[in-house]
Amino acid sequence: MGKVNHVTYVKLEPAHERDAHALISAIKGAEKSGFKPKVVLADTSYGSDENVQKAKDLDVTVDSPASGKDPEAGMIKNEEFSQYENTKDLVCPKGRKHWTLSKTKNNGCVAGFNLVQRESP
Repeated sequence: MGKVNHVTYVKLEPAHERDAHALISAIKGAEKSGFKPKVVLADTSYGSDENVQKAKDLDVTVDSPASGKDPEAGMIKNEEFSQYENTKDLVCPKGRKHWTLSKTKNNGCVAGFNLVQRESP
């Protein structure tokens, strides 16, 4: 295992404010104390593109989990839907017909389904 790490910079901030903006000032504060890090292990909120780029400009690497949600998590895939024969009615995996249907600019469609079955308009 590598060297033992030590706390090299502390700044108190109000709990009701986001502190993701404090990363760069922390790096600069540690540098003034003679303890500038080469790598910062940080929470997701500190790993914004802006922070990563600013830290890189200071020759510091920010190692942080990617932010945001997986855009496909919990989504139902197109192939799970079906169409009634000889109609344009879409059917969700639970067997319900769409309630609303509209086309997108890219020639796709957006369909709305209700939790309870109703006849489509």
